[in-house]
Amino acid sequence: MALETLAAFALATTILILIPGPSIMLTVAHATVHGARRTMLTVLGAGLACLIHVLIAATGISSLMVLAAEWFEVLRWGGVVYLVFMGVQAWRAGALAEDDTTPPSRSGRSLFAEGFAVTLSNPKGIIFVAAFFPQFLDAALPPLPQFTILSIVYLVIAGGLTAAYAFVADWAMVLFKGPRAARLRCRLTGGVLIGGGLLLAAARR
Repeated sequence: MALETLAAFALATTILILIPGPSIMLTVAHATVHGARRTMLTVLGAGLACLIHVLIAATGISSLMVLAAEWFEVLRWGGVVYLVFMGVQAWRAGALAEDDTTPPSRSGRSLFAEGFAVTLSNPKGIIFVAAFFPQFLDAALPPLPQFTILSIVYLVIAGGLTAAYAFVADWAMVLFKGPRAARLRCRLTGGVLIGGGLLLAAARR
């Protein structure tokens, strides 16, 4: 695979991933409440789901997902309901929050599971890999090694940028110190989660 092709793929992938989707929104919401370090568990969960998307596309199972479209819709709408519900809960908690209240701790397992479930339930993940990767494959070369290289680059960029969003969101919380900080954090988190739910609702196969 030519370096020019790989560089073009990396640039295109970076641009596409920088556009916030449900996984990014969830990561930002977790980072504003639990901090960037604990949110790395959310990033790991999302990364595992991305790996599954890649494996599904690589083995051709993506064609079977079309036959299981109704199941996928149930999974997607389950993610939508969950994100919106958690967003509403966080927003309502803002009305009761006291200044500088420490948010309740969440288990690492739950943070990981949320990142995994929200990312896996987004059908655009599989579509992205199945439709986008072949555009950068050289027909004159064996496809599997090329697909493997693209997959590694994709997973590294996706994980790195998602983690970067978490650290930026955590850093931005410095601006919310002082009076009404807890209320602002809760409402920001709620708004981000609801936004992620709406993005997932807008996703189509």
